[in-house]
Amino acid sequence: MAKSVPAIFLDRDGTINVDHGYVHEIDNFEFIDGVIDAMRELKKMGLRWW
Repeated sequence: MAKSVPAIFLDRDGTINVDHGYVHEIDNFEFIDGVIDAMRELKKMGLRWW
């Protein structure tokens, strides 16, 4: 049996980025304030995120 790995699954639109509708170009992608720091903290806690 494989070793379990703690993980968190995050939705994109409205969860980690501002929901402006479908993102056709990277220039239209905008992270919600604080998300990058929160994801760093999750990584420090040993969680993988997808």
